[in-house]
Amino acid sequence: MPERLPPELVDIILDYFCEAETGDDLVQGLKACVRAHSSFHHRCQSTLFRDITIRGRQDVHNLLGVSPRIFAYVHVLRIAPSFTFSKRASEARLHIVSPDLAAFNRLVRLLTNVHDLRVDSSSNGVEYTALPADTCLALLERVPRLKALTLKGWTLPPDFLNYFVEIRSLDLTYVRFIPGHTPTLRTSAVTSAALHHLSLEASSLLTQTLAYFGVASPTISPIPTPPLDLRSLRSLHMSGTLYPDPQRLVLDACRSSLETLEYGWNQVRPVVDFSIMPRTRTLAIRDITFQTGAAPGLLEQIILKVPALVHLVLNVDQATYPLHIEPFWRWLDTFLSTPNVAIALQTVILVIGPTSRDTLLPPFEGAQEFVQTALPRIQSSVRVVARDTAKHRYWHFGWPLSDQCVDNFLDKYIPGFLDSDRATVIKYGQFMCVANTLAGTDRMYLVLVEPDAEFAPSQSPLADPGEKASTFLMVVSDCSTRYFTKRPTKRQMARLFRMFGSAPRWMMDAREKERWPEYGNEL
Repeated sequence: MPERLPPELVDIILDYFCEAETGDDLVQGLKACVRAHSSFHHRCQSTLFRDITIRGRQDVHNLLGVSPRIFAYVHVLRIAPSFTFSKRASEARLHIVSPDLAAFNRLVRLLTNVHDLRVDSSSNGVEYTALPADTCLALLERVPRLKALTLKGWTLPPDFLNYFVEIRSLDLTYVRFIPGHTPTLRTSAVTSAALHHLSLEASSLLTQTLAYFGVASPTISPIPTPPLDLRSLRSLHMSGTLYPDPQRLVLDACRSSLETLEYGWNQVRPVVDFSIMPRTRTLAIRDITFQTGAAPGLLEQIILKVPALVHLVLNVDQATYPLHIEPFWRWLDTFLSTPNVAIALQTVILVIGPTSRDTLLPPFEGAQEFVQTALPRIQSSVRVVARDTAKHRYWHFGWPLSDQCVDNFLDKYIPGFLDSDRATVIKYGQFMCVANTLAGTDRMYLVLVEPDAEFAPSQSPLADPGEKASTFLMVVSDCSTRYFTKRPTKRQMARLFRMFGSAPRWMMDAREKERWPEYGNEL
């Protein structure tokens, strides 16, 4: 029996493939790992089958042919627009379930560990009540275990919402609610599921349906135990042309808990009263236009009304406003120079181009002309006002290191290296080399921080004579935008957490800001 590989080595190799490769290249890389050594089997299978997509009937039959134990690895199930739920007219008249749908029903029932279901039927639309009864039941049996559900282009009976038990994230894009028959598994909600994220994108939202979200109004008949509860909502995305009254009711229901709000520019002014949202820290405003002279002033008023705002995302579609034109930059410079804005905000993200629906905070994107002409200016205008309670010191995020911790680390990963005397700079240089290699990043630096009796009590051998300081492995810093935004990935941070056995923390630099060049790093 071959000797098993160290778990750290397996993690490094597989994380490399997951970060560097996508699509078929990733699949081929994972298959090569499985053939190379049995230690990779479990991780490779769980990675390959954790998130699967059904694009057509062949995908369904292929999945039914794999080993049953593989189904336990599937946690995310995506159904692409190319998959059709519709029946032929002859089958509908005779109430016959097509073989393809029968296979789909069987597969859905086998995927018992799916907690995230994403069904995109935006290209053809699906009416739930028109599906075969067995398909309705197969889908409904999965719903109570779901923690996240994304539906696009569906028509549902309102009673469908009664089946949510553990749901935390709900994304409804162009979903209509109309009365209809729902198979009886659970006639009414026993407890209300506390939503943490809600996304509503629709041309309309039936006011009466809001009763299922626990929303109260004189015009809405209350439900004794609504299936969904918005009072714990942390993140809300609202889009489309939702009527003002439903918008106001939804926002009023979650105003005490809401931390992140994404909203359209044309919807902000008549509906949102940000002053009653004490916990809203992130505000994303989409589709901003400056075609009227009052727009910049209105935007400033809106932002300054958010009492706890620290992260601001502005989405400007350059199709409606040419961003390389001077007036936009004059307004942006003026806005960011406003004292109240500078004090409140920590980060400002400018998103160029149409808003992405895949994430609340879409990545920076723009035309080549804009990137070449205006990007240098935005890098100096859109800045980070980071946490800096001591104005004369920088703050760093990472792990405090004692000399004994470094010795133990080197003994573990390079046995025998410390058997002979090593100069301090050689020892710490080797430590950084090994740590960067194991973490798979080159974005870590050694700095000195103020000693702390609990977290960083030991004196650093790298400090100057008479200087009180502790060694610190920095991964993020507020010393400049580059060190604040160029961060390790989530996988790399998880790996570092396993390596050092503790969570990272913010600590203040032991030296004045003007001494930063002594670390050998440019700002």
